[in-house]
Amino acid sequence: MSFGRWPVLLPVLLPVLLLAGCLPFVPATVPPQLSHTPGAPIVVIEASPREGSIDTSDFSMRYPAGWRVVKLSPASEPLRLALISPDEELRVQVSVLPLPTSTDTDQLTIEATRELSAVTVFLRGSAPPSRGDDLQNAFSFVHDSFSQPDAQHP
Repeated sequence: MSFGRWPVLLPVLLPVLLLAGCLPFVPATVPPQLSHTPGAPIVVIEASPREGSIDTSDFSMRYPAGWRVVKLSPASEPLRLALISPDEELRVQVSVLPLPTSTDTDQLTIEATRELSAVTVFLRGSAPPSRGDDLQNAFSFVHDSFSQPDAQHP
């Protein structure tokens, strides 16, 4: 049985056929969600063993080291963050819009605002009543750290 030229042409044709089959999967242009991600950028840095920093287009702030930073708002809405302690008992919410009324009656709650030149920042801290001193310390640390946005970041 003779295969003719196929044994010679097969190593050349096989890669060409595989590539031709994959061409429809490559987009002709960059999809818009990759070339433009909506929403303001946020830079989160663990600045030192004692604190981290957050820079946004609206403000700069610090938070206690080891705390998680969670962005709560979708990209198309104004910024809302939660800072959560490592043991997950203390929480400080930060928003550029008024925060909805808290319905958690078994938590100790502290609320305040910070007036910056371009924006008012709303804060709410919450924790179990037994952690009131820890909440006050963390809340004061965050509250007192706000400043105008860093010109080097967003």
